Amino acid sequence: MIRVILRSGFIMILLSVTVAQADTKICPQCGTVNWIDAKFCKDCGYEFGTNEPTVSPEPEDTRTLEEVLQDATQAFNAKKWEEALEHYERLIELDPGNVLAKEKASECRENITEEKKRREAMEKATREKEEYDSWRTGAMEQRNYRTQTAKGLLETGKVKEAGKYILPAFAGDYDWKPGRELLKEALEKSD
Repeated sequence: MIRVILRSGFIMILLSVTVAQADTKICPQCGTVNWIDAKFCKDCGYEFGTNEPTVSPEPEDTRTLEEVLQDATQAFNAKKWEEALEHYERLIELDPGNVLAKEKASECRENITEEKKRREAMEKATREKEEYDSWRTGAMEQRNYRTQTAKGLLETGKVKEAGKYILPAFAGDYDWKPGRELLKEALEKSD
């Protein structure tokens, strides 16, 4: 496989070669992967002996169709969508005409997408609640400041100025008892 990458005005051509792991050996001195028939390590120059261990290939999935189907069904029923999807995709590799596996894989993808949307909605709701709580805390601090200022002005007899702080302190909450008491006190003093 050849890939062309453009970086900072330079074109880099990368060749990707797949090598079977059984055709390689690892240098015991530096850990570099070398060809099996190499006499010296290409990185550090270590001289390989005749009894050097080779890298064994990863074992293949040797499960039968029935075992893969059983694993897929268990994961699906447990709502482990990503795990189930992997099993159904393996089933499709083993039996490309398996319509049930294709349908279940599609369902898994839909469920993964829905879970992602739900997770994002929950994160958004949490952020909005935090923002609201922060706003509310600020609003309450502002209300307390206005209340204290109005009380101070009423005590000094500055009723008109106190009124400027009392009404905004209500901020639409007419059941707010400290505000009602301040308003009542201001009205009494204005008479």
